[in-house]
Amino acid sequence: MNFTTQQISGLMGRVWLIAMFMYGFAVTSCSSDNDAKEHDGKYIVTNPITTVGVTYAELSGEFYISNLPSAYANGQAMQLGVEMSTSERFEIDNRLSGYTNELQGGHFVATALGLEPSTKYYVRTFVEVGPTRLYGETQSFTTQPMELIVTAGDAAEVSFDQASVEVNFTAAPPSSPLEQINYGVIYSTDKSRFDKPSGMLDRNDVENNNIQVETIAYRGPVSQQVVLKKLESNTTYYYCACALAGQYFSYQLGPVKSFTTGSRDELMSIDAINVGFVVGEFTGTTKLSPSLKGVSYKLMYQQLDTEWDIVFDAPMTVNGNQLSAVLNTLHTGQRYLCWITAMQNNQVIGESERKEFKTGDPADCILLDEATNVTATTATITCRLDAEGYESNTNCSIYYGRDKNNLINSDLAVKKGDHMEITLKNLKPNTTYYYCAQALCTLAIGRADWYKSQVKSFTTSPE
Repeated sequence: MNFTTQQISGLMGRVWLIAMFMYGFAVTSCSSDNDAKEHDGKYIVTNPITTVGVTYAELSGEFYISNLPSAYANGQAMQLGVEMSTSERFEIDNRLSGYTNELQGGHFVATALGLEPSTKYYVRTFVEVGPTRLYGETQSFTTQPMELIVTAGDAAEVSFDQASVEVNFTAAPPSSPLEQINYGVIYSTDKSRFDKPSGMLDRNDVENNNIQVETIAYRGPVSQQVVLKKLESNTTYYYCACALAGQYFSYQLGPVKSFTTGSRDELMSIDAINVGFVVGEFTGTTKLSPSLKGVSYKLMYQQLDTEWDIVFDAPMTVNGNQLSAVLNTLHTGQRYLCWITAMQNNQVIGESERKEFKTGDPADCILLDEATNVTATTATITCRLDAEGYESNTNCSIYYGRDKNNLINSDLAVKKGDHMEITLKNLKPNTTYYYCAQALCTLAIGRADWYKSQVKSFTTSPE
């Protein structure tokens, strides 16, 4: 028999009554006076609860249709079920009920799961005829206490983001598949959360990771290593062995221990960053021992100010304790974040501090002067190229026009000493002109592109 679940407040909100709805069936009276004397005249009976675990109990009842009062045998649909509560009064906000679809010789059985240890529950069966529920007597039971059968050793292999704890079972856990008990290690940065050796966990603390749990399965009387993950560096954590009943609500805790994670910022450092337009050279230092086997280093980098939170990596060359890498796929004029990561057996064992850098923008290296010698029909424009990416013999094209967003005219500025110069002619008097310079920049070997300077303006003289 299976029961549906209602979500209600209090302890009963975490209980499952295993069962399915029964479709109502019509009842008509055909009982005799002799039938009514059977079973002491009872029509619905709540049996004593004899099978009780830490988190579950088997419930049962009896239904004798022949004893049902004739006033209810009027052809209405009828359903059988069980109610549970932690209160003998069965208040509406502290009870759970379900209906049965299995009735064998007047006997029905249900299993309640997700119960709390060492808790007293009240149970009563019912027969529901139309809108009316007729109840059997109330029975009670108390769940078994939960035992802590695991121990936790001292933390080992503590890094900046994880630690290992040895866990041992001192006894075999309950063998019933109905028990919902988890064993493992519970940990938090707040020691006060473990002040009580037993109690109830706060759902919000678990969901918000204020308390974290790593559980293990029983594998016999052998030691198991539990890895506490996603730790913060330079942080003290408190932990202990634990038993958790149901969905992490009731707990039993062992002795509280602690450890402090290392600093990921002290194992490696980024010493120098030298970037151009699309190429960057990075050097760093590692403090990890060269005797560590299988360690590799990666330069991690991430472009900022974008919609995509993508992290790229590039292998680093190791020379003693010196690290180096070259990136040649950067974008011009962009901000980046970079750091060094040490890997061993596909696991991160250390990281450097994070540093920010920005690539150069070739457009910023086209230095455009204010127009000079402005007359009614002419103006002189000069510009300079202030970057290695611009060839020494590069000329600039000057674009100009009366519409700032549509510079339709162009002419070539020629080199004169340390700058390039052109005199624009055939201009209209008393007119504002806008202009900019464009030049070809070599970004890397085999890569070049055209860039334009900022737009400036001048106004010709009246005639």
